[in-house]
Amino acid sequence: MKQRRMVILIIIALIAVAVYAAVAALVSQEPGTGEAPTAARVTQLPPGAATTAMELYPQAEELARAWQGDAQLIGVVATWVRPTETDLMAKQPTWAFYFHSEKTGEMYLATSGESGMRGAPDTTAGLAPVPITSGEWKVDSSEALVKFLESGGREFMNDQFVTTAQLRLSASLSPGKVVWMVAGLSSTRRTAMSVLVDATTGTVVSTR
Repeated sequence: MKQRRMVILIIIALIAVAVYAAVAALVSQEPGTGEAPTAARVTQLPPGAATTAMELYPQAEELARAWQGDAQLIGVVATWVRPTETDLMAKQPTWAFYFHSEKTGEMYLATSGESGMRGAPDTTAGLAPVPITSGEWKVDSSEALVKFLESGGREFMNDQFVTTAQLRLSASLSPGKVVWMVAGLSSTRRTAMSVLVDATTGTVVSTR
């Protein structure tokens, strides 16, 4: 019971970060382009699949590097509200890309929306400034979602009324690894499930 309660609290905290990111998206910046991390292995996706994190990353990186030349990616967050299984793969979520400048000690947030990618300096607390390199990030968001569904997420979504689903890329959630955390939360039933996926190898690290 304590472990499940802890998972729910972690997910709620992540949701709060994503909501802040959505608000920050109102700050206007010009979108750009840049170099993306190493491509992930091919994953079978449904027709009309949503844009993935790796596909959006070059625009976010371009904005961050224009802000500070030493900006490094430290996290990626995507959020879906009341999603179905199909929504996870085909509905475009709210994306937030977090960067950190070691030189200034400041953070930067780039968010995607209907008008493109926007960015602004950020003061979000709670994100450890551990950089994510292209060599460590080889698994795209779509593959992490598939792993979640195959590791019990499909059954959880069918059995529970999932009010929020969240996807987070981080180098601070699992010691020595860059991982994707995919989580589903049913606030009405007070249940939650999360799966950690190694963002370098694609293997499932843990399921809770």
